[in-house]
Amino acid sequence: MLRALKKIFRNQLFELLASLLLVTLATPFFVVRMTLLSTPTWYGIAAASTVFVLFVICAVFCIFAVGRELRASVAKWYTRKKKVPVENDITPETDPAPENEAPGGVQNADFYDAQPEMASEVQYDELSEDQPEMTADIQSESIAEVQLELSDDAQNEITAQLFDDVQSELPENVQSAIPAEISARIPAEAGSGEVISRRTVLRDIIVIAACCLAFAVLIMAATVVISWIVGENGNPISLLQWRYINLDSQHYLYIAEHGYTPKTSDEYGRVVEIVFFPGYPLLIKLFAFVVRDYFVAGMIVSILSFIAAAILFYIVVLDGYGRKDALYAVFILMLMPGSFFFVTPMSESLFLALTLATILMIKKKKWLAAGLFGMYCALTRSAGIFLVIIFCFELFKDFLSEIGVRSQTPKAKTVGKYILRLLPVLLIAGGLGAYLVLNYVLNGDPFSFVYYERVQWGQTLGLFFETAASSADHAVQYMMNADSHSNVGISVFVMNIVAMCSILGVTAVKWRRLTASYIMYGLAYFTVSYGVTWLLSGVRYMDGLFLMPLAFAAGSGKYIVNEAPKDDLKECRRFNRGRIRNAALIIAMTAVSVLYMVMFCKRLQIW
Repeated sequence: MLRALKKIFRNQLFELLASLLLVTLATPFFVVRMTLLSTPTWYGIAAASTVFVLFVICAVFCIFAVGRELRASVAKWYTRKKKVPVENDITPETDPAPENEAPGGVQNADFYDAQPEMASEVQYDELSEDQPEMTADIQSESIAEVQLELSDDAQNEITAQLFDDVQSELPENVQSAIPAEISARIPAEAGSGEVISRRTVLRDIIVIAACCLAFAVLIMAATVVISWIVGENGNPISLLQWRYINLDSQHYLYIAEHGYTPKTSDEYGRVVEIVFFPGYPLLIKLFAFVVRDYFVAGMIVSILSFIAAAILFYIVVLDGYGRKDALYAVFILMLMPGSFFFVTPMSESLFLALTLATILMIKKKKWLAAGLFGMYCALTRSAGIFLVIIFCFELFKDFLSEIGVRSQTPKAKTVGKYILRLLPVLLIAGGLGAYLVLNYVLNGDPFSFVYYERVQWGQTLGLFFETAASSADHAVQYMMNADSHSNVGISVFVMNIVAMCSILGVTAVKWRRLTASYIMYGLAYFTVSYGVTWLLSGVRYMDGLFLMPLAFAAGSGKYIVNEAPKDDLKECRRFNRGRIRNAALIIAMTAVSVLYMVMFCKRLQIW
């Protein structure tokens, strides 16, 4: 089995064949489906073709990203070597190491790749007790210089715990030379090569929390002011309640206060609320015990969830891309069109926070905690079930790495351990399962929510490119009408197409900087969320997908914080082009966000 996997992932043949098969099967299917449309129009076909082509491109890039990461996991099998202990009594004066060997007798060519955990020992082994004349400043500078000379793979293995273990084994005169600022440093994730202090991370988290609170206050104030400008009357509190309760939030607040209405009840109009998942109303019910007002409780839950989502997003991006990209990603998250949904009594902020909490636990390899967070996420929105993709793929990568590297461990024992680690996936599925049980208890059918979605809102699960075609058709029809509903063509259907093309386009451009599991999750989320036959909430669904701001920010934070290099003309031009792209993005997103906010305050159909 191991030899077969080596042959499969040794080159890109697997990705090429899979991509060719995907294009071969998807293209004829798309052509046949489009010919079966009842009333095809050129603009509907154009919208569907654009979305379909972007999706196929993203799917092909996803296949290459999967192959790239699996090949990296399998590549670790070729770097297996026995760890040779470092002899502390060997010095360059008495027994110098051969020119082609690293300290301790390990070959230089494989030293940092094969023994990343030894790198931290070696970098301090060079500061021995035989150098008492070195001052504390010189020793601390040497430590920092040696650490910077390590490869990225070696730096990524130097965790805070390993740093403390190695430091405790150093001579006392060397330990005293290590300032607190260096000993508190932890590396950012692989690929960033950035080392930041815990104090800096804590300061960033406090600033992000304060900015989220300021953002919530700004959104509420803007809602009141714009409502006054467009002719609404009333005090700020009544205007906020009027605007925010007219969303789907009215259903969440009713469920939190009264619970679900069973099918046997005479109040048939409330039976359809079974389509709203119970995770968010449960938290509103909990906070309502304290504040005694369900609207206020909903606002508190949403704002606190938004703060948690922003902080978790910062940590996740920091762990993978560095501090600059992490801060920029949070900024883009606040700038997304429809971001005001995060501070309204809607489930978007809670769903995003639970999604990011699950991903963070997966990255930290805390599988049980990831399963618990994923379970509540799937109980909040149906798209939470797709966290199973990230969970299983990341676990499979760890399995490939360990079964090849730890040859002294019995394979059966390793397989058994990873089967146990896979069990929390059942918890994520259990969140959706609990919702199906609720449907069965109330209505006698575990899939009764599908029936009510079709009857009440005309929504069934279809194909995303057909949704794009119907959105284009309805947009033209509404905008050609001269009645008061003509603006719905822009506020709903045009924005749906913009959201769909934005998600796929940005993912296609930035796929090299995205993790394969994130792309797979994003495509699954997109296929289901944008595959409904009567799509009304395209922008809001985009806000719940963390992949969008992550793709925008990946590799772009340096153009905001850094200064253009003066000594390299080519790099300076590339840097300035990056700043222009960032500025254009910020201006465009700000304009669309303000326009969408005005539409919302003018009581257009914003869902």
